[in-house]
Amino acid sequence: DYDFARLIKNCRGILSLGVKPHLKLGGVPIKYTSGYLIGGGFDMNVYPPDDYNVYYNYIKAMAQALVDEFGIDEVRTWRFGCMTEYENYDWFQAKSGKPEDSMIAYCKLYDYTVQALIDVIGEDIFVGAHCMGVTEGLWDEREFLKHCGIGTNYATGEKGTRICFAS
Repeated sequence: DYDFARLIKNCRGILSLGVKPHLKLGGVPIKYTSGYLIGGGFDMNVYPPDDYNVYYNYIKAMAQALVDEFGIDEVRTWRFGCMTEYENYDWFQAKSGKPEDSMIAYCKLYDYTVQALIDVIGEDIFVGAHCMGVTEGLWDEREFLKHCGIGTNYATGEKGTRICFAS
């Protein structure tokens, strides 16, 4: 029941201006989270998905829709991010609200997002994340960077997760 028509229309508009899209992914549709929470005045669900595989399939379908519309060579030139201010509880938090649980939930969300993109677009996808960095967050953003470097990838079970930028 996915409908990516608005996304495709907006990407087409961006390309018509002679620039490339930078898509911020990671917002979990409310239908994927029981007891979802709309937080911080941003009109979006701040909780993780109940099932990360269902979320993975959603991101994979989105990536495939973009490739079907614009071609793999074009989409490979785009940039992707997972969330904005990932350690900001107004954007994302575990249902418990606990910092440690929220960090784990975000790392899972990032890993599944990146893997879905890789599975459609390829290993050389340009992907990263944006943190607050200059102000205190729900948890220490450096833990995410450590996870990407040496942690166990929740989607693949392997060491590390692709990250091309941290802003």
